[in-house]
Amino acid sequence: MPSQMEIAVPFIPYNQDAANKLRQEMSNHPFFKDPETFVAIFNQGFLNKRDDEIVRILNEIESAFKDVKVDNRLGVITMLSESEVFLEDAVLRVEAWASVLRTVRKVQDHINADKLGKDATLHFFKDKSRVTVSEVLRDEEGHTVDGEALMTLSNSDLEAVSAVEGAHATGNGVIVPVGVLLRVGDQFLRQVAGSIPPIRGRHEGQ
Repeated sequence: MPSQMEIAVPFIPYNQDAANKLRQEMSNHPFFKDPETFVAIFNQGFLNKRDDEIVRILNEIESAFKDVKVDNRLGVITMLSESEVFLEDAVLRVEAWASVLRTVRKVQDHINADKLGKDATLHFFKDKSRVTVSEVLRDEEGHTVDGEALMTLSNSDLEAVSAVEGAHATGNGVIVPVGVLLRVGDQFLRQVAGSIPPIRGRHEGQ
């Protein structure tokens, strides 16, 4: 991991427009004209790390740039390398796909057990500290109601499923037709897995 004083310029933004807005705001600050200057002074220990304004600026910088990581325990800012940033992005995407595929497997298990039809629609909704999944049904008056709980998922699973094309947000969750989940295209995963070299025996230039 790079030294705390080896600061890459410029920082790597999550969103370029948001980063530009933060840079514009900081350009008017009497002491910190840009995020890079703030990080350098912060890591030299010249700032009161409990000051409300310092904490606010620190949080805004960390939220705006992928390579800025605050270690609150040590009270320092660590700058990730470009490769670490790429790897973090890849891991987040892989974790999201893992959530979706795990959900698809559970749905398929219910179909195989004749507990759910392929033409059904599911309601994923937050229930206290968990996410409950129920089939969307209609009562005698034609009103939409939730059936019995089929499974429980994590909040990260809900976030991933919500991003699937064909999912529709509700007040506290998301509505997804079963067919949408069964059609999720995952053929690329074999190619992705095969393109990642193992660490052992991997040398530059091979």
